[in-house]
Amino acid sequence: MQPGDEPFEATLKHLMELVNAHIAEEEQVMFPQLQADCTADDLVEIGKMVTAAKKLAPTRPQARRRPW
Repeated sequence: MQPGDEPFEATLKHLMELVNAHIAEEEQVMFPQLQADCTADDLVEIGKMVTAAKKLAPTRPQARRRPW
């Protein structure tokens, strides 16, 4: 599948719809619920954990290592 191919365009459109739905759910449901349920100190601590996790997360796919 290459950019410009009809299946690629349809797949990309679907992916974008899923990502946008995920973002909307976070912004409209999950984050307000966190704000309602957590103290300001809890939110700061969660923010620190997210920042630390981002530093450890890979930024691009890693090649799989062969077991031999």
